[in-house]
Amino acid sequence: MSEQSSTPDLDKIKETLKKLAVLAERGEENERQTALGLLQRLLQKYNLNIPDLINSDLKEREFSYSSRDNLTILSQCIWSISPEAQVSFDSGKNKVYVKLKSSDYIEVVEKFLYYYPLYEKEKMKLMLAFICKHGLTTTTNSCGNNENMSEQEVRQVVVMMQGMDKGSFVTNKKMIEKK
Repeated sequence: MSEQSSTPDLDKIKETLKKLAVLAERGEENERQTALGLLQRLLQKYNLNIPDLINSDLKEREFSYSSRDNLTILSQCIWSISPEAQVSFDSGKNKVYVKLKSSDYIEVVEKFLYYYPLYEKEKMKLMLAFICKHGLTTTTNSCGNNENMSEQEVRQVVVMMQGMDKGSFVTNKKMIEKK
């Protein structure tokens, strides 16, 4: 898979759900069964039901998160789709609650599923750049010559390193050892 994979076509997903609902209701027997199976899997994925596809009313939605980064990306996905959304957080249960239309809910889910893995990948590049920039590695091979990284990714790490301030940590080890 290429690094520049496209975002999911959310309108297509919504239309597919609606078409499957119609086909599950009106299609021939085999079509109905196949459409119903696909529809049920998609509805389960998005935690929706058939009336949700038709109804454009706001409904309380619940999202789970596993880390601060996860929560931050999820929140931004919600607000990028629905800027006026009132989001509430339950940090004890790691839950986010927000009222969204079904179509907006699907879009938030798909946007999050696209951007969070991308964020994790970029975060690892940033960490590698930081480690290399500050000499926190024992081998020079891990700084830009990683066989698991493409040349483009290596260049991205180098550019990140160039944009970072160089730390000026001074050890007291020699002073301690002299005593």
